[in-house]
Amino acid sequence: MPKTFRTPIQAIQSNIDINHLSNTLLLGSCFAENMAEKLERHLFPISFNPFGILYNAFSISKGLHYIAGTQTIVEKDLIFHNSLWHSKWHHGHFSGISKEETLDKVNFTLNNARNKLKNTNILVITLGTAFVYKLKSTNEIVGNCHKLPSDQFIKSRQSIAEVVACLSTAIKQIIEIRPELKIIFTVSPVRHLKDGFIENQRSKAILLLACEQLIKELKNAFYFPAYEIMMDELRDYRFYATDMLHPNKTSISHIWDLFQETFFSIETKGLVREINQLKKELDHRPLHPNSEAHLAFVDRLKKKIEEFEKKYAALKIQVSG
Repeated sequence: MPKTFRTPIQAIQSNIDINHLSNTLLLGSCFAENMAEKLERHLFPISFNPFGILYNAFSISKGLHYIAGTQTIVEKDLIFHNSLWHSKWHHGHFSGISKEETLDKVNFTLNNARNKLKNTNILVITLGTAFVYKLKSTNEIVGNCHKLPSDQFIKSRQSIAEVVACLSTAIKQIIEIRPELKIIFTVSPVRHLKDGFIENQRSKAILLLACEQLIKELKNAFYFPAYEIMMDELRDYRFYATDMLHPNKTSISHIWDLFQETFFSIETKGLVREINQLKKELDHRPLHPNSEAHLAFVDRLKKKIEEFEKKYAALKIQVSG
């Protein structure tokens, strides 16, 4: 028999079923966005990162409190730096050249997230780091430093108890609105080496143990081992992007496959394959777009999409051009 040069992680069966009727909210690090992109491509109804990428548990929990509450982002939540207004709780892509522009962006997205929460079935939280940054001038932990000078912040590391406490409180607030909500925790496989090699591992260890505690404490909660898949099964630099920190397309696809095995039924996996095939055909870029062969291909594909949308009335394939 051929020798196996890796130690595969087997998918663990979950009682959480993600399907095309599930409304899923994903929050957290850039790995949350990787999974969100996969779900969105395969036509799952999702919303993700209404505050942009968030790395630590405190910032994620603050986002959840905002979504579950009635508070809006106001002027005192903004910072002016490098000719832009930034929200202390949001990623930089929400920043604007005026206070009004920034507040409009953040509050529009917040209200949208609140409206979607009413129908959310599944919450996916991806934790990136246990380190937090406290703004000295306000004594507040921020979601993003927005490239302000480092001497304006105090860096510290949350304990297991602090991670559990802030997330548990926020999730229970969400559950009051959506009692049947199911929660999936995962730890991002992205390495935060700016913190240091040893510090990054200790940070991840805190998150892993906090997730374990949260699973015990919360009803309908499950842990998906994205971090372990990357560290133990894909432990080779060929599975990393050129920065040697983020998973590359190959590893993201492999983790996505195990995500499907964990949370998708046989029927859902079959539908995903069907959608994937149509998307691949739509992505095809012909060498000779006006050739008879390509025009016939386009006509066949159009009929396939019409048949698909007739069969699955709630699902729509976006056709560009």
